Amino acid sequence: MKSRVSVLLASASLLLFSASLNAGIHLACESPDESDQHRHQFDYSEIDTGHLGIQEQLQSTSQDRIHFNGTCDQYSVIDITKTVTNGTVDDTWTSYILTLGNIIIGDNNGNGGCDAEFVLENTITSNVFQNITLLEPHKIIFEAPDSVLPGDSVTFEFSIRVSSEDFHFCLNQTPVPEPLTLALFGIGALCIRMKK
Repeated sequence: MKSRVSVLLASASLLLFSASLNAGIHLACESPDESDQHRHQFDYSEIDTGHLGIQEQLQSTSQDRIHFNGTCDQYSVIDITKTVTNGTVDDTWTSYILTLGNIIIGDNNGNGGCDAEFVLENTITSNVFQNITLLEPHKIIFEAPDSVLPGDSVTFEFSIRVSSEDFHFCLNQTPVPEPLTLALFGIGALCIRMKK
């Protein structure tokens, strides 16, 4: 009887130990900008190994925010693969900006002061934008040589290091349309104003 109890205790201890090994990151993501203009799907299926997948469709070039809230036990880095579809009708994206900010103080400019930073030592890639500029650990600019036409998609891979066991941060993203598109909008607005 004693050996059975010790075997059961040993088995229970092993189960608890393996559960804590797989605990990793507990994460919840939300987008305060979710609307008909911005749609997001989060794939948490590999989060126990520190990986998050995001599928998005942005139908405007306005800034889009994703709030991250969570806890981490043994992993302090989240590897992210995000695919974004250009759902606009006329805007060709020539660059894309990612910044990290603080949810609590509403920092949408990526000025840091948050519980996270981009891991500059890890691979940062895009299947479309090959020129990647790292501005501090809180801002990445992807641009050229190619662009993302309406209906096309772009994939980004990057890592974010969380700096506390209980973390909260905001990933701000802005697709940048080609200058010609912006100029045409400006001329159109000017013509409409002149008609009035």
